[in-house]
Amino acid sequence: SAPVINCACAERGGVKQLISVSIDILRGENAETYTNGCSYKGATASGKREGRGVYSCPDGYRYEGNYVAGEINGTGTEKLSSGETYTGAFVNGERNGLGRMTYSEGSIYEGDYIRGKRSGNGTQTYKDGSVYVGDWKDDRRNGEGAYTTGDKVWTYDGGWLNDRRSGQGKLAANDGSYTYIGAFADDRRTGQATATFGDGRVFRGTFVNDVQDGPGELTFKDGRKITGQFHDHRPSGSAIEVSSVATINGTWAEGLLQGRAVVQYVTGERFEGQYVNGKRNGPGTDTRLDGSKEECRWIDDVRQPACTRITPNGKRIEYRSNGRN
Repeated sequence: SAPVINCACAERGGVKQLISVSIDILRGENAETYTNGCSYKGATASGKREGRGVYSCPDGYRYEGNYVAGEINGTGTEKLSSGETYTGAFVNGERNGLGRMTYSEGSIYEGDYIRGKRSGNGTQTYKDGSVYVGDWKDDRRNGEGAYTTGDKVWTYDGGWLNDRRSGQGKLAANDGSYTYIGAFADDRRTGQATATFGDGRVFRGTFVNDVQDGPGELTFKDGRKITGQFHDHRPSGSAIEVSSVATINGTWAEGLLQGRAVVQYVTGERFEGQYVNGKRNGPGTDTRLDGSKEECRWIDDVRQPACTRITPNGKRIEYRSNGRN
């Protein structure tokens, strides 16, 4: 007697009734057509799909590959009605194991699947040319991975959480102009980090939402170092600059001295006065090695003629300077 053949197409919306069937032998080639328009052609055994076969539907869905006991198992190629094509391993009807997915918009994933989702290690090449290589979980970038932008300008290598940069990582401009090594949160540079610039500057400090903000230390190629409050890699607030020439202790805004500052030279001399936009402006006092002082007014780093010299014993002498620093 002919075997009983059930329509095993639960993945297409439930059991369907057969409207035609052609069977060569009990264990051989079948051609089955269902009331929903789908059809199967391939190997069967004991009324179930077994071995290689092709299942296709009018909406464009098509599977060609291996079956075990009526279920998609082993390797095969699945084309979805939405345009995606998957080639790889299946377990009980789900993508499971190594596979390759080509998406309708042009991106490609190659790597591990678990229960139908990208999970494990894999490489995604996006339509714009950007590439991610690393860990996945539940169809999202999770774990450790490297991402390079489509224009190949930037590369990020580090932690990910639900498709967003998170944890420790390295963000680098591939031309060497900028490198950030440190903390990320919600896809932004946030936390403690070290930023290195192409001109030799190195900043160590705090970032908040992709903006450097808070305490830090900026070192220059020539050895100068600024320690204090920063915003956007520039001193902003109280900070101290140390160089081979002098130590400057003052208040800064957008990288320039603003307000009162003290300049202690390595020679032992000292200047204390007002700054505007990084230049001496207003009253200022120079203290010499012999203990004498000179009180003058300054305009844009130029000393004004009328000054007062105070001798070590306190005598005040008014004079006119030559305008040099």
